[in-house]
Amino acid sequence: MPYKICTQQGCNTLVPQGKSRCPKHEVKDSTTQRFYDQQRKFDKYTLFYKSPEWMRTRKFVLNRDSSLCQDCLSRGRYSPASTVHHIVELKEDWTLRLDLMNLISVCHSCHNTIHGRYSKSKDKEVSRLRSIVKRRGGGRRKVL
Repeated sequence: MPYKICTQQGCNTLVPQGKSRCPKHEVKDSTTQRFYDQQRKFDKYTLFYKSPEWMRTRKFVLNRDSSLCQDCLSRGRYSPASTVHHIVELKEDWTLRLDLMNLISVCHSCHNTIHGRYSKSKDKEVSRLRSIVKRRGGGRRKVL
């Protein structure tokens, strides 16, 4: 059976092909992950994304945007939206979490691209996304 070196930095233990880490480091990772999951379970952002208010608002935004990625549509392409993105992130302004003018339907690819642009020029990207929402007629501020 072929072997390779454990991917944990500084560990030279051989592990079977198909595994990435030795037993010592796999246990450490799973313990760390379990701890992280327990901490995250009740954090206000996780609870918000499971709330009926968010589910209702998310559905409304997808319907408003015809379940199409608005970023792709602004470039003349059609692709289905899988995510409702907060233009101004929850961690920056909690009060905008259900504001329809702060939400836009995007595909997975565009969502990743948007977050990449945030790290380069956040203000410019926020302005660009807001203009797309305004053109599409963002409408009301909140879902009733």
